[in-house]
Amino acid sequence: MRAVGSGLQKIRGVTVMISASPEATAADILQVAIDKHCVCDSKMSRSTGYKLLYPDATVVQYIPGTVEEFTLVSYKTFIAKAYSKLILYLCSDEDYTLCKLLLTLSL
Repeated sequence: MRAVGSGLQKIRGVTVMISASPEATAADILQVAIDKHCVCDSKMSRSTGYKLLYPDATVVQYIPGTVEEFTLVSYKTFIAKAYSKLILYLCSDEDYTLCKLLLTLSL
């Protein structure tokens, strides 16, 4: 995702499927996603910080609506979809911070 206007927008055409164990945490998935995206997309850099986001652009840390730490298996159970249908997004720290700043300024 990238900052556009006062929100974050999905970037079309850069979807990369990854494999992770069911017990994978948000940090595990973030690292695998960054590594795979950097291999597939020369514009991405491992030296840039990234956040893992849910489709609603919130940071993946807990299972939505709970205080349960994120694991892939618990998210799959919560969302009731197959592993192949789970979608999470990468967003650079810079774009995420810019979006949050613009939202704050517009209030």
